Amino acid sequence: MPTEGTLNGKKCTRKKCKKYGEILPFDGFSKNRANSDGYEYHCKKCRAECAALRRDKLVKEGSAGKGRRRRQPKGSGPVRLPSPNPSPTSAHSRIDAIQSVFDEQLAIDLKAIKKRVAAEIIHIIQEAFA
Repeated sequence: MPTEGTLNGKKCTRKKCKKYGEILPFDGFSKNRANSDGYEYHCKKCRAECAALRRDKLVKEGSAGKGRRRRQPKGSGPVRLPSPNPSPTSAHSRIDAIQSVFDEQLAIDLKAIKKRVAAEIIHIIQEAFA
């Protein structure tokens, strides 16, 4: 519970750490606008201890410094295109690469549509003569 700043209209100067229960001045807490008093629930000292423990655990596991892993998209993944600073000729090759991928997908979609239409026509003819 804070005892600095204002809380419910009352002026405060100190706050109690949720982890160890120490009452400290607001200088001992990091700011957090999401909380009602504008400060973190745990003091800077407790947060530093937790960060050190988490870091040590990651070092022991061998995953320190690898950052967050991003989930790979399902399927074949994104189309890789040439360098980010293309010359005019490589820009044309990028456009050609995109066009060929689009054409392949369109051809696959058209084949599927033709098969469905043909199956529907056969079904209608069979019903008419049954």
